[in-house]
Amino acid sequence: LFVSYTAEREAAVEWVKQQVLLDEHKAVLSRRDVTVALYRLAGAPHVELPATSPYADVTPDDPDYTAYIWARQKGITFGWADGKFHPEAKLSTPSTVAFMYRYQKAMGQVTPKAPTSASLPRSLSVPGNQDAPRSASGWQHKVRQGSAFWREAQWAVDHRMWGYRVDGEYVYEDFDRSFVSSGDLKLMLYRLAHGGSHLK
Repeated sequence: LFVSYTAEREAAVEWVKQQVLLDEHKAVLSRRDVTVALYRLAGAPHVELPATSPYADVTPDDPDYTAYIWARQKGITFGWADGKFHPEAKLSTPSTVAFMYRYQKAMGQVTPKAPTSASLPRSLSVPGNQDAPRSASGWQHKVRQGSAFWREAQWAVDHRMWGYRVDGEYVYEDFDRSFVSSGDLKLMLYRLAHGGSHLK
């Protein structure tokens, strides 16, 4: 239980480093980085690899080929509409939240429709602090309902993965960043593995 946002971020940095989930030298992350981090978080499971890559820009001898195929098989990402994976493309914050949502869904830890904290029984084991009412918390987002990643943004807030604010006003974690930073992803991964944040 952290009483400060700074303490939680510091714990996240140290935990991710111990778990060796990310390349510590990168400040801005790509689709490759996020996919590989989630694959490692899942325990780097064995994957039956196709001899021919499903992506035009990725070959089977790519060192991260296993992670890409795993993510595809789990429904976390299927690449872009052009048939390529674009491993070095930056990943926006909303897209990263979507990867997290699909990861939890693939691991059997989230329902397809993101529940609200009020709709869940206290005994249900799901990510996030379900006891804090949303109206009294610092968690919110401004993604318009029905727009791209609205469901994922709502899930991230309900399960305390992303969207923390101070007194409901000052934005610490918004959903319109054009790329996710290393620090942001470390915090998301930490929360994902520890049942969500418990910041109020």
